[in-house]
This record gives sequence, structure tokens and C-alpha cells, in this order.
Amino acid sequence: ALIGACLESIASACSHHSYEVLLVDNGDGTTEQLVRDTYPQVRVVPSRGNIGFAAGNNLLASHARADLFQVLNPDMVLMPDAIDALLVGAQSHPEAGAWGGVTVFPDGRPDPGNAIAMPSLIEMASVATGRSRIGRQLMRGVTEDAVVDVLIGGFVMFSRNAWQDAAGLDERFFLYCEEVDLFYRLSAKGYHFWRIAK
Repeated sequence: ALIGACLESIASACSHHSYEVLLVDNGDGTTEQLVRDTYPQVRVVPSRGNIGFAAGNNLLASHARADLFQVLNPDMVLMPDAIDALLVGAQSHPEAGAWGGVTVFPDGRPDPGNAIAMPSLIEMASVATGRSRIGRQLMRGVTEDAVVDVLIGGFVMFSRNAWQDAAGLDERFFLYCEEVDLFYRLSAKGYHFWRIAK
């Protein structure tokens, strides 16, 4: 139900650069067939059933041909120039391992998911009391380009070098927190990450 709006938003989101679009269906194959029938420009990687977010994106990364690749959830609808902005960010900050954007709700409010904090005892305690200290601090700066600890996994661009250096997402994480683990491992290797707000 959502994939069409997502795919149709890509052209205006990346109108200044060349790109390819790859898709793997982690469902029953009906989305794969819809995309084959309706969006012939999309390169479909044959489905293996529901192998999970990490394994699905690792599979796509193994088929991608570019030195930079974008992980994109199928429920995302991209704003014009959204991917172009990340590519400009990658050119401006080539030393980084990943670049992400700011996701927003349909009414334009920033999604609190943009403020993912690296787990710590202090953050866990503050979340347990309903007051994520780090999350509140991160949301205050969400309208500015910034180096952050974790980028939202549904809209993030990686350099192939960083992805391969970390061996991609850990497939023991079926769904949720796999990007936090990946950014933790990349940080340990000296990479940092830019959130591009504009």
C-alpha cells in the first residue's frame, strides 16, 4: 500500500545525480510483483521471504553498484532534493562514514526518531522515567547540520568503505536497534556521522 508513494518520490529527491533503485520484498512476494509490473526501472533482488531488516539491507548492499548507497524504508515519502542534499553532505564531509536526513511527520513536525542516543546507563535510566535527557538535547538541534552518534535507519546513506569495514548490519538483529549497533561498531573504528538538516 505504501511502496508506490515511496518509489514515486525518489526522482524529485535525487534530480541532480544519477542513481539506481533496488528493492527486496521481505514479505510474501506481492510487493515484488507489484513493483515488477508497475516500476520496471527498479532492480528487484529476488525475495527470500521475511529475512529481517538487517539481512534484507545486507542483501541489497551486496547488489548495489555505487560507492554510496541509501537505505530507505518503504513507508518513507521523500521531499524534493532530499537525497541530493545527502550527496552534497557527503561531498562536504567525505571523511564521514554515513549521512542522514531529518524525517518529519506529514504535518512537518520533526520525528523524535531523529534523536536516537547511543545506549548508556544514564540514557536508559532517563528513558525509564519518561524523560530521555539525551533525546531532548538532540531534538533541540534537529534543524541544524550536525555530527551525531546515530542516524535514523530508515533514511541513511553509507559509504561503501564504511559499510564493508563493519561487514554491514548484524543479522542477529531481526528488526530494531540494528542501526544503533552498526553505528556503535563504526564509531569504534573511528567513523563519524552527519545529520544533514537542510
